[in-house]
Amino acid sequence: KMKRFGFHQNQLYFNMRNPSKVKYVNLPNYGDFEVPKNKKTTDVGELYKAYEKRQDFEKYMNPKGIKPTITSNFKKPAEEIEFLNHDMMLVRSPKPYDRNQVSFRCSPYLSKPEIKQYLSKVYQLPVQRIDSVYKMGRVKQNRSTGDRWRKQ
Repeated sequence: KMKRFGFHQNQLYFNMRNPSKVKYVNLPNYGDFEVPKNKKTTDVGELYKAYEKRQDFEKYMNPKGIKPTITSNFKKPAEEIEFLNHDMMLVRSPKPYDRNQVSFRCSPYLSKPEIKQYLSKVYQLPVQRIDSVYKMGRVKQNRSTGDRWRKQ
């Protein structure tokens, strides 16, 4: 049996033996065995006994010796839920609208399908059509510093 010195990305990802935490030792009296890098004792006999205990424990916990097979090099998708953080503000209109029309002020980076999904799934509003108008704010200038900024 030969051990590979150095480690592959998958060995770290799947919690296999990691040479950054484990030292591989070969002694004539004990043979090949593994020693943790951060060890409490330097006595070789005790370290070998601890290694034997761990091997027996692994045999008991995994009697058939089945090792996990790496089937893909891609990372597993993270279990994340994206929280919605869209600013949608109901705006009172200067002109009268029909009974089934409403105007919102929202982020200019939202697309029409995103707005429709947001209103229908989060607020359960029956949305038939989205009309969007992008208005840029007036450019204003600070006379004392000369900085320009856009009013939203």
